[in-house]
Amino acid sequence: MERDYPRLGIVVSKRNCALAVNRNRIKRIIREQFRLKQHALHGIDLVVLLKSSTKKIGDQEQAEWLEKLFSQLIVHCSSPSLN
Repeated sequence: MERDYPRLGIVVSKRNCALAVNRNRIKRIIREQFRLKQHALHGIDLVVLLKSSTKKIGDQEQAEWLEKLFSQLIVHCSSPSLN
């Protein structure tokens, strides 16, 4: 089934981030970056899985890192070999 809009799934486990307030903060940062970039993600399903703890980096650095990853994803998805 082809969609005209992208979808986002987020997985942040207690194992990687013990406090609910921190898990929710990470999810908010991911959702915001997705919201800002979704116009360029035409109909793809995206799952973001946190594989390690984020205790050592701050909110701003997380947002910059996610922005970079979303930009790389957009470039990859717009390449002619995928269309």
